[in-house]
Amino acid sequence: MGESQNHGEYNGEGMNEKDVLKQIRDYLKLRGYSIIRNQQNIGSMKGIADLTILRRGVVIFLEVKAPKGKQRPDQIIFQKFIEDAGGKYILAGSIDELMLKGI
Repeated sequence: MGESQNHGEYNGEGMNEKDVLKQIRDYLKLRGYSIIRNQQNIGSMKGIADLTILRRGVVIFLEVKAPKGKQRPDQIIFQKFIEDAGGKYILAGSIDELMLKGI
């Protein structure tokens, strides 16, 4: 397998959001994170992040996007809500992005 092909497995290139989410969940499990999959439904806050991840007492809200995906306005509002409360929120479209952010 060529170097660019191998790198593509981690950077999410050419993948849809569902595939990127699965890849990121698998990576987080290997890194020892506890993972909660959040679903948008009745009673949930609009724009809630896709995942809530926990490790060593740290809680992070993680929004997963396909590499060229963008946050919806309600997701931006949710991010601001979390950050204004002192929480940690990460937007990522690949394992590479998580690694660059120290995850």
